[in-house]
Amino acid sequence: MKNFKEYHYLIHYIGNIIGVGFVIFILLAAFSEQLLLGELACPLCLLQRMAYVAVGVAFSMNLTLGIRSSHYGMAILASLAGILIATRQTLLHILPNDLGFGSTIMNIHVYTWNIVIFFIIVAVTAVALHFGYAFNTKESKVGKITKKIALTFIMIFGFLILANLVSVFLECGLSTCPDDPIEYKLFN
Repeated sequence: MKNFKEYHYLIHYIGNIIGVGFVIFILLAAFSEQLLLGELACPLCLLQRMAYVAVGVAFSMNLTLGIRSSHYGMAILASLAGILIATRQTLLHILPNDLGFGSTIMNIHVYTWNIVIFFIIVAVTAVALHFGYAFNTKESKVGKITKKIALTFIMIFGFLILANLVSVFLECGLSTCPDDPIEYKLFN
């Protein structure tokens, strides 16, 4: 039977799988909006995606290198950067009669939702830091299926990082991205 510390490690491990899955969902939603609705990402949108990528990398590091408080710290710092970027974009569109940029979900722009999502990531990660029995544990009995799920999520996440890089290159080329993109620069 597993002891208490091993349960903590397993809970952290599964939580990080969920975290990577959540970042995958966010990046897939952003790509869907971009590819299916034709709404290209603005520079601030791209920076918010980079913050999500950094959060996903931190959770992936926990899955591959072991549970570490420094990895959670990276996720918190990336989320705080995401909050600042999303707040900046929200404040740019806060004036009366400004329709904002991009589509909305429940009449709230995606960049405003990102503020909330990044705050949730900070809160959940901070709570995870309080369950420190799993930190620096070298051995754990995480099941083979759980490890395969984690590896699958990490591979999908890696593909999405690569797809984002290609997308940014097609949209911006080797120069500065336009503030209000309407077409892919390299297809023009």
